[in-house]
Amino acid sequence: GDIWFWIKYVSVVFLTGFHVFASKSAKNFAKGENDRTSKQWRMLNEVPTLGMVLVVIMVIVKPF
Repeated sequence: GDIWFWIKYVSVVFLTGFHVFASKSAKNFAKGENDRTSKQWRMLNEVPTLGMVLVVIMVIVKPF
């Protein structure tokens, strides 16, 4: 019964970690230290969107 909560919780923790990663990357990028291609950045840009969709589904639908 509570698996939906844990999926939501892990997703929020993951999104928080991704935010830390993105913040560090932005600081490095400002220094001119870019170690990823534009395609990689575009793909990484979709990660928080997918995570957010998962959290919203877990909150509204509670599928489990």
